[in-house]
Amino acid sequence: MFSTRLLGLIKMKESVKEKIGIYKEIFKSLFVLMTLIGGASVASLSRGRVDLWAIIGTVSTVWLGVILIMLWRYMINLTEELDDE
Repeated sequence: MFSTRLLGLIKMKESVKEKIGIYKEIFKSLFVLMTLIGGASVASLSRGRVDLWAIIGTVSTVWLGVILIMLWRYMINLTEELDDE
């Protein structure tokens, strides 16, 4: 009985670690995307050109930032869950 529970906890820890690794890779990719889109939008807006693409880029950068913050919080919660067990 004890060994099956321990085995279940070990498998759970491995799955949580795997999820954290996947989310870290997603976080890195989204961060790079946010940086590129945000940089292009700021460069376009700083030249004084206010067009639809610059506005869409700025809004997309804000939304990507919000998504990154939520993803970061979720990874912290997963890490705390891993530490609690």
